[in-house]
Amino acid sequence: MLDGERLFYWTKKKEDEKWVYMTKVTEDAEGVVVLNPNEWDDTETLGGTNPSRDGQYVAYGVAHGGDENPVVQIMVTETGELLPDTLRGWKQSVGSWLSDNEGFYYTCKPVEGEVPEDEHEYWHSAWYHKLGTDASEDRKVFGDDEVKETWHGAWLSESTEYTVYYRGLFNANNLQVRL
Repeated sequence: MLDGERLFYWTKKKEDEKWVYMTKVTEDAEGVVVLNPNEWDDTETLGGTNPSRDGQYVAYGVAHGGDENPVVQIMVTETGELLPDTLRGWKQSVGSWLSDNEGFYYTCKPVEGEVPEDEHEYWHSAWYHKLGTDASEDRKVFGDDEVKETWHGAWLSESTEYTVYYRGLFNANNLQVRL
């Protein structure tokens, strides 16, 4: 849910192979291309998009060669400028932006060397990234240090009053809501 009037949407013309991510300042305004994967290298795919609540920024993932490993980048919507921010881990996905654009929650798996050998496919965790800081400063907000197969997520409620934490393991799920 956005706090401003800016709209984000997808479109695809018959000659396009991939969907194009668009924006409008208001419902009646002309659409503007935010991301057009059709102009990227053939091996690059768009792996998720998440605009900030006011639409000032867009976090999006780019995967390469079908590796299903989107690497999140942050773009200023109006100018297309890419911010230098990077995130931890691999298979990154942005969950929710804070309402003041200070930062956002995201999930990822650890890279090799951060966990026991051959376990970087596991230990999925939720993190918080403050915009403008290095990934080394990101803090883990939800994870499981005992069961490596769990999946985690962190989102803000629409009102931004609550943070919702999710933990899933096959057919067992846990949802926590905190102020």
